[in-house]
Amino acid sequence: MNFNIDIDDTNLANLSNGAKSKLQEQTQEYANDLLKEAALIEEGDRQEGANSEITSNIIMRAVRVRRNRNLIERKTPKWLIVCKFISTVSWAISGFLFDPSGYQDNFAGLISFIICFAIACISTAFELFKEK
Repeated sequence: MNFNIDIDDTNLANLSNGAKSKLQEQTQEYANDLLKEAALIEEGDRQEGANSEITSNIIMRAVRVRRNRNLIERKTPKWLIVCKFISTVSWAISGFLFDPSGYQDNFAGLISFIICFAIACISTAFELFKEK
């Protein structure tokens, strides 16, 4: 059984013959991939002993899976990775410099703790604001 897809001629007006054949080829490939995905979803959902039936709901689920698979993950910028590293290291150093008994005898420890804590807070806030 052949399955035809109708596309309005106005949408195909500016396509060359090669572009039309590539569009037909890619549409057929996408439809086959979609049908394979729908078959996998149906197979996973099917109860033992039941007949195989792909419904419109399964087709829509396959479209969502296929669409999400095609999303390109953006690469994290290097400055953001450096910022995260600085944040993590400064939080760790702040934890080691924290003195629960107080800083009465260790003024340099207090200053270094405050500096590391400030760097940690600023870098964390910066990465949160600039991440997305």
